[in-house]
Amino acid sequence: SRGRRKSTYSQHPKYLTINSSLTTSPSTPLLLKILLPFLLLANHVLFYHAQTKPMWNLTYHTDIAISATASTIKSKATFDALNLPHHYEFTNKETKVVETFTYMDAIRKLWKAEGLGGGRVELLSKISAALLVAFSGIWPHLKLVLVHLCWFWPFGRGVWLDDDGDDDYDEEDVEVEEEHDEGHAHPTHNQTIRKRCNRKTRRCGCNNSEITMIRKNRNNCFPSCSTTSSCSCCSDGHPHQSHAIRTPFLRTLSTLGKWSLADVFVVCILIAVLHLDWNVHPDDIRSGIEKELPTLLSYVQGKYPDAVKDCTDLLGYTCGKHALVIHYPACLACQAAINAAYSHPGWATSEGKDIVEGVTLEGGGYARLRVVGMIGTYYFCAAVVMSILMGLVVEWMDGRDGERVEEKLLEKKREVELYHGGGGGFASNRRCG
Repeated sequence: SRGRRKSTYSQHPKYLTINSSLTTSPSTPLLLKILLPFLLLANHVLFYHAQTKPMWNLTYHTDIAISATASTIKSKATFDALNLPHHYEFTNKETKVVETFTYMDAIRKLWKAEGLGGGRVELLSKISAALLVAFSGIWPHLKLVLVHLCWFWPFGRGVWLDDDGDDDYDEEDVEVEEEHDEGHAHPTHNQTIRKRCNRKTRRCGCNNSEITMIRKNRNNCFPSCSTTSSCSCCSDGHPHQSHAIRTPFLRTLSTLGKWSLADVFVVCILIAVLHLDWNVHPDDIRSGIEKELPTLLSYVQGKYPDAVKDCTDLLGYTCGKHALVIHYPACLACQAAINAAYSHPGWATSEGKDIVEGVTLEGGGYARLRVVGMIGTYYFCAAVVMSILMGLVVEWMDGRDGERVEEKLLEKKREVELYHGGGGGFASNRRCG
């Protein structure tokens, strides 16, 4: 059902504003007024240390003890030709930091894009470096600066004083959900209430006596309420739509501030996941050498191509044209063994395999590769958590200050409406209380 009411009021809307700073607000505890600015500065320092101190390092640890013994005639003869002992022991016990990473190292490596091949991959790497600077370097400090601003700056909160000319209002039925007290056994049901909506300003009025129900159904009573306004009804059912800037701004900061948690998750996942372990077993070593012997032989030939020079190094005396007569037999045997391995394509799968199988391997060990979190990681985690908590505290204080300011605004609004009530400037039914 729709209806029209006639009225003689035709004044333009007016607006009441009160500026309030959280650091001077009576609703803010004295302890927070003193501590919070220093905590925000400490948060800046934590982020600075997180971005400059080592965040993690790549570390490997080895503990290996392997012995090799030539046990067949062919393997012993080869070892003799190369002047190698029949029994050889290899021991390695070492812990070494391969590389230490900082926030700036990550940016530098992404920007240089070394080893990525150029093209689109290099472009994506540079974009990643720029995003890392923006969201992990600049944004945490910018967010804290904006929280500082919200804490000290006196933001305004206002309420509308509208002309209550009823010829500007339409009435329509709106269904809202009515809630009963827990002590009553009445079921929840929908009840039709009256919504009065100004066609010019699209701000709405409520003339239903169930104010609690209306407050719980603000979207029905106030369809025009935006993220910068809050809606409430006074005791006689009259609506008040107040506007604030700081509250939605803090809400947005709180939402965007959670971006820093992504960095924490990435580092924690990296530390937790990158655990590479290699258990060294003699049989595995033998099978690996046999399988990759052609590749190993090709590598050795590329690094040591000259058989004469190789034998000179292995035997410890000069081979070749300037060799002593007494050394000729040993030099020739050594050069023959090396040239056979280099020049015959099938050597690795035939004679070379027999030599490897004639070597008895014993012992074992392990090798481990780890990403270890360092002081920068702990600084960053603490800084992110502290930043989120500071944002929540400031939001809480803003909510308390908002309630206080809105009470003062309604008080001021009642005074203005009472003053204009007899003169026709504002309708007397706009009064509260």
